[in-house]
Amino acid sequence: MKVTYENDEHQDDPDNGGDFSSISDVLRLLDEQPPYRRRPFSFHLINERGLWLTVGIERKFGFVQHEEDEGGPYFLALDRATAQVSTSNMEFMVGGTPTPIPGRFRVSVDKLKRIVQEWLTTGARSNEVEWEIVGAQFWAG
Repeated sequence: MKVTYENDEHQDDPDNGGDFSSISDVLRLLDEQPPYRRRPFSFHLINERGLWLTVGIERKFGFVQHEEDEGGPYFLALDRATAQVSTSNMEFMVGGTPTPIPGRFRVSVDKLKRIVQEWLTTGARSNEVEWEIVGAQFWAG
């Protein structure tokens, strides 16, 4: 298992563009909060098969998006246990642009880590959550 890490906002992140081959090293990226990974932040992981996992983390929650190819289709994790925590959007900076994610896609950070770990191991979407397919128009606003 090897993945490439890409920080969506801070190109000065020293790990940006780096390859990681251990699950513990990738999970460390989720826990550390240096200035270039201060929450809320989002990043991409790209595995050797070209599958993408986009992860955003704010305080106690975040979102997870799975792509089989860059450009979609996009699958957003939907956790019924946290979907109703708040209907307000989560917001992440991506390339200097505030990017809203609907509140129903909130996933606890603990569950988010398990989803990432499963994807790192299998390359597949986790069965621990439902996945809602969204089109490119979702991201266009």
